Amino acid sequence: MNAPAQRAPGGNRDLGIFAVVAIAIIGVLWLISDRGEPDLDRSAIGTRGLIEWLKDQDIEARGFTGGGQMARNAVGLRILPLYDTDLRASSDEPETADQLLMQTTQRDLWHGVVEAKIRRQPTLVVLPKWRSGVYLADRAHKVLLVPAEHVARAARHVDRSAGRTAAQADGWATFQTKYGKIGLFHAQTIDAGACKPLIGSETAMILGRCPIGETRERDNDQFWLLSDPDLLNNHGLNWESNADVALAVIRELAGEEPVLLDYTRSVFSSDRDWEAERRERTWEEFTRMFAWPFTMIWIAFGFLGALVLWRAVTRYGPLARMYEDEPRASKEVSIEAKARLLRLADHDTALLADHIRERLHHLTAELLGPHRQLNEEPLGVLTRLIARRNGPLARELEEAADLPAGQLAQGEILRRLDRFETCYDKVTNEFGRA
Repeated sequence: MNAPAQRAPGGNRDLGIFAVVAIAIIGVLWLISDRGEPDLDRSAIGTRGLIEWLKDQDIEARGFTGGGQMARNAVGLRILPLYDTDLRASSDEPETADQLLMQTTQRDLWHGVVEAKIRRQPTLVVLPKWRSGVYLADRAHKVLLVPAEHVARAARHVDRSAGRTAAQADGWATFQTKYGKIGLFHAQTIDAGACKPLIGSETAMILGRCPIGETRERDNDQFWLLSDPDLLNNHGLNWESNADVALAVIRELAGEEPVLLDYTRSVFSSDRDWEAERRERTWEEFTRMFAWPFTMIWIAFGFLGALVLWRAVTRYGPLARMYEDEPRASKEVSIEAKARLLRLADHDTALLADHIRERLHHLTAELLGPHRQLNEEPLGVLTRLIARRNGPLARELEEAADLPAGQLAQGEILRRLDRFETCYDKVTNEFGRA
């Protein structure tokens, strides 16, 4: 009876471990990908829509998230949206869902960085207005407004002369400005202080030009302050003529120079052009390759490499088979059993004859094909086949395969075996078989 194919030891165990590892990989990737928080800059209170609007109006605009420096004169206007109501302290991590929704700071920013930014390049600072619930739930409601005192604190960190802020309780309101008509939901205004209103009034300013520090008489030391971010953010651009007004304001402030939406939390501009051009690369730029969303790619590569290494160390190979095919298995077992009986009976000559006969069968299958049916002894077939190419070699094979009757001496058996094997090799070489 034919022996069944055997599976390598530990195969079922390896399959189970492989399944567990695959499930673990899928679970980790799912947890990582389900961060639960949308991109702030692409949310309702973000400003990525403004970039696309400016580009559509043939104004060079782009967002900047760090990784380099830029010379001061390379930007006509920096737009700096604030998502921090306390520029002198870090925000606390929310512990509950309610705390996350009502959080007033979405991106920490230090007041010294803001001051350096507005001193180095023409900057439009946009004050915060909405809590985190607006960009998480994509819904605006009065209860999600940042308290006026928190907005005023952020404004004073930017401009010490800034007064109180207020959000109108009437809900939707429209304003006619020199740039056009704007519409705002719970419009947020601020006392102008030392600033000169461009939109609004001294007691209810929306956009104004403000001095930097105490040098109020120098026109170059100035920045612009926008109290209500809905004039520029993604959901506010759709209201009334806000998009056209934003375009007119930016054209006036930036002229023909590029506009930069600054999302960084550090100072990246240089006072001199050559410093920006010759800036050396830092490790911080290299680590950006491991930040989101590249994190998922590297984790996937890590799991894949670990899985390949584990399989290389623990596997036992393919399914274990005793023989390539079952007929060959039974034939070789039969030959080994017959050879053992002949040795025990001291019939070495018969053993040599059987060996020669099997070798001739093998040679015939090698030259004519393993599945060709033979109606006579293989020696006759081989001699005719070999004679067509090499007559002397055919006769030599016939003589080497011919054994006399009776028992041969031990030395004669070895000599005849050596002669046959030598002739066998000559035939395989003659027909191009190694």
